[in-house]
Amino acid sequence: MSSQVLKNVIVAGGRGVIGTPILNALLASGLFNVSVLSRVESTAVFPPAVNVKKADHSSHKDLVEALKGQDALICTLNDEAGGVQVQLIDAAVEAGVKRFLPSEWGNCHIKAPVPESEPVVEGKNAIIELLKEKATEAQAKGQEFHWTGVNVGLFFDWSLEVGFMDVFLQPTKTAKVWDGGSGVFSSTNLSTVTAGVVAILSIAEAETRDRFVNIESFATSQREVVAALEKATGEKWTVEETSMREQLAVAQEMYEKEDYLNAFYRWILAGVVSGREEPRFKTVDNELLGLPHEDMQETVEKLLKGDSI
Repeated sequence: MSSQVLKNVIVAGGRGVIGTPILNALLASGLFNVSVLSRVESTAVFPPAVNVKKADHSSHKDLVEALKGQDALICTLNDEAGGVQVQLIDAAVEAGVKRFLPSEWGNCHIKAPVPESEPVVEGKNAIIELLKEKATEAQAKGQEFHWTGVNVGLFFDWSLEVGFMDVFLQPTKTAKVWDGGSGVFSSTNLSTVTAGVVAILSIAEAETRDRFVNIESFATSQREVVAALEKATGEKWTVEETSMREQLAVAQEMYEKEDYLNAFYRWILAGVVSGREEPRFKTVDNELLGLPHEDMQETVEKLLKGDSI
C-alpha cells in the first residue's frame, strides 16, 4: 500500500479540548484544505482559512451535501453530542468520504467500571462495528472508505492544567490519589495528538486504514505526577488518599442527580487509574507516525513555566 495525502479534510465540531487543537494543527501543516461541519444554529467563529459548512445534523440530505468533495472527516464532537456519529457515517459513505476518524480520543481497551457506564462503552463499540461494516461493504463495491480510531490515553497537559486527573496545580498544590496512586496509564500531550492526526492523513495514510492507532507521550501514574511537580517547584503537595469505591460512589451520586457528563468523566478516570493492565498501551505507533517519546518531567516543567508543549 502507498500512502496518499487526504487533501480535503472536514472537522465535525472543531471546538473544545480536542477540536480546536486539531483544527489549528491541520491549518499549520499547510497540507490540507480545511473545513468545519457546524450546526445551522451555531454561532461559533473559526479562523478565516477555514471553510464553514453548516448543516442540519438530523438531515441525511443536508449532511451528504456538506460532505461532498471531502476526503476525510474527523469527529471531535463531545460525548453528549457524539450520538450524531451514526448519521455522519452514513452520510460520509454516500458522499464519497475516504476516511472517518470517530470521536474516540481516549483508550478503547478500558472496560466499563460500573454498570451505569456500560451504555457509553457499548455505544462507542457500536460505532466501531458500524465503521468496520461500512468499510467492508465499500471494499466489496470497489469503493474507498476506511476508518481510523485514535487512542491517546489521557490528554496529559490539559488534564494537569484543569485538574482532571485529581492532581491540582498551584496555588492549590493538592492531589487526591486513588488506591495509592500507583496505577500506570498512557497519556499524551495535545500537540502530540494533533501531530499524530496530521500524520494519519498524510505520511501514514495507508498504514492506518481500518484499525486503532495508539499514540503515547509517556506512561505515568498519579504519584509520579505529584513527584514531578514537587521536584519542579521545590514545594510539597498535600496528598489525600481515596479509593475507587469512594469515587465511584461520587460518580453514582452525580448520575442520580442527572449530572451525566461529570459522572462519565469520573468513570473515565476510574478506568485510567484503576491499576489494571488496560490503561497502559502494550504497543504504540509513535514511530510509524514520526512522533517522539516525551519526558514527563520536562512536560511538567514547561507547563509550569507557561512554555509551549
